[in-house]
Amino acid sequence: MQQQSTEPIILGTEELKKKWDEFSKIFQELLEPSTNITAYSLVSLLGIREQNDKVLRILDLGCGGGGGSYLIASSMHKDGHLTSLDLSKEMIKLTEEKCQVLTQAPFNRKIDYVDASAEELPFEDETFDAVFSNYCLHLVPNPDKVLSEVSRVLKKSGRACFSVWGRPANSPQFTVVPKVIMECKKEWGMVDNKPPVRSPFHLHNRDQLRERVLSRGFKTCLSWYQFQPFHALNAKEFTELNVGTPDIRNLLQTVSEEQVQQFKTKMETYADEIYQSNNPMGNEVTIVIATKE
Repeated sequence: MQQQSTEPIILGTEELKKKWDEFSKIFQELLEPSTNITAYSLVSLLGIREQNDKVLRILDLGCGGGGGSYLIASSMHKDGHLTSLDLSKEMIKLTEEKCQVLTQAPFNRKIDYVDASAEELPFEDETFDAVFSNYCLHLVPNPDKVLSEVSRVLKKSGRACFSVWGRPANSPQFTVVPKVIMECKKEWGMVDNKPPVRSPFHLHNRDQLRERVLSRGFKTCLSWYQFQPFHALNAKEFTELNVGTPDIRNLLQTVSEEQVQQFKTKMETYADEIYQSNNPMGNEVTIVIATKE
């Protein structure tokens, strides 16, 4: 009998499009309020501010639900020009809706919206002064190809800033949920024969990520870890917010009401361990900021 491969699956472009189209609104409502905390750091590091006329052409790479784009557009110089790019057309729609008010008087911000792959950027060489990418690089099929593309479209001495999932041990927000799913499936006798999908934590090591960035045409790169709190302040709130996500919702639709309650109780128990230690629920991010040669 042939042994099944345990090599993790890397989702392709079409699979990612489908996933993020379906997840777009839930992401905007559930996760983006927290990721915006990291977005503030990236915008500040890139020097995006109203008084800075040296950073005018800006790319938001993987704009998601528009939280980062809104922050960039509201912060940039009056002559600034933002391009918001995402693989998901639904994410682009949400970003355009969110930023619409900023394109009108009295703000009159210049914003373009592009649905395209981060691995094949549809821009000329040296187009942008700055590239902002919040929670995107660890999700693409080929991060090195994205880094090369960012280097290509970035002007000389331009800056790029990326955030990815940090170390799992410091990220209970993203480890509690899969732990509960795995334990419940085992208790319920659900056999999952599918190979695992590549973990979003695969780029978490700051030193290794820094070396990858430097190998793609950047001359300097700083890297560090930063904690990002989640906006649920107790275990019950955390559980109720997460049961609406696609993976959990799809699972709970196939089981009994008793099992649904069992799932929620288990998640509340694990989450409460975090809150009882007087720490917020959240996750660590790994951040890098690089300057092109």
